[in-house]
Amino acid sequence: MKTMWRSNVGIPAPVPSFLRKMPCKSNKIRRKFALLCGKMLYLRNKTRQYTEHPIPYMPLIRHLTIVFDTPIHRAEIPFLRGAVIASMPRDASLFHGHDGEGLRYAYPLIQYKSIQRKAALFSLGEGTEALWDYFRNCTPQVRLGNRRAVLTVEHIEAAETDVEVTETMESYRVEHWLPFNEDNFARYESEESLVARVQMLERILTGNILSMLKGLGIRTERQIELQIVAVERKGMERYKSVGLMSFDITFRCNVVMPAHIGLGRHVSTGFGTVSRLSR
Repeated sequence: MKTMWRSNVGIPAPVPSFLRKMPCKSNKIRRKFALLCGKMLYLRNKTRQYTEHPIPYMPLIRHLTIVFDTPIHRAEIPFLRGAVIASMPRDASLFHGHDGEGLRYAYPLIQYKSIQRKAALFSLGEGTEALWDYFRNCTPQVRLGNRRAVLTVEHIEAAETDVEVTETMESYRVEHWLPFNEDNFARYESEESLVARVQMLERILTGNILSMLKGLGIRTERQIELQIVAVERKGMERYKSVGLMSFDITFRCNVVMPAHIGLGRHVSTGFGTVSRLSR
């Protein structure tokens, strides 16, 4: 189940000065952006007030999608990521995936994407609150490879989703999904049966969903049921000069997930983006 954020806390006029400088396609979007930033700050402070007390487990996950009026090719997404990271302090580990000792081996809570071929940011939970800091520090003018662009906010969507395993099957599509590491790619290639290959993909995708749930702090005793309905595309993607096999897949499973969440490898740079299909 998806709902809008349940906090009724707004942000008083006038719009904060740093948001006045942030390019938006209209004042309506700017006001909406200001309201959401106010809610993020309120929720962050409310969380801090209760850090000394146990917080009960809840599958309700806040998520935020920001789409910029900036066309972007998939190959340019790492440049978008680099531009955002460059505007943040070095200890902002949710943005770049490193902590003080090296890589942060956890599910990325801030993901850089191409949504309808536009540059976009998608965040979950703590990552959603961290975006408040980004928009206080960001520089709208960025370099995407060999070109300069201005990140003008075109669309904002904030919601809460009960991310959980249920008894009902939901339909999804995942695009540019990278399922394989070196070992399971060799096993996939050695399978001669198409049925066996699809079953292997189903097991890998189920494992990706379990890793996502774990990364969001969600525990479940129910078994995940998953069925691949169609393999719509199979091709090769370049990631750091390495060729990786990718898929566009339609599947059904009994896990409720928000649109734009990432599954599989390298989700922080837009691979494995999920869209929900109508029943």
